[in-house]
Amino acid sequence: MRHVFTPDEVDKLVPTLEEGLTKVQSILEHLRDARDQLADLRIIWGTKVEEATCPDHEEYKLFLLQFQKYEAQLRTQLQTIHELGCEVKDPDVGLVDFYSEINGEPVLLCWKRGEPNVGFYHPLTGGFATRKPLKPS
Repeated sequence: MRHVFTPDEVDKLVPTLEEGLTKVQSILEHLRDARDQLADLRIIWGTKVEEATCPDHEEYKLFLLQFQKYEAQLRTQLQTIHELGCEVKDPDVGLVDFYSEINGEPVLLCWKRGEPNVGFYHPLTGGFATRKPLKPS
């Protein structure tokens, strides 16, 4: 059974989410850098870079190990955030949804990294584009 969050419960998690998503951003930067290095080596050498006789093979192995390490760290960090009871919809933007109810209807409370508290929601079938303010302006 899924936990039904209140806006206050989500607000209490905002500092933890900010910290976790800051780590995600850092990991993503390292992951992309390693991926780009691997891609560059593949552009230069093609599949030969995987062969021990390739002059850049050791460098390729190093970037491959880094990529795998950061990939594992990303999975772990996202799982840690997920265990709070939420779903990270977009790790790049820092978009996180929490299952909730408004007027007896199931909705997702929608929080974005950098926001001081949860101020929006959207229907279960909607997304960020359909989010509405919790409190009318």
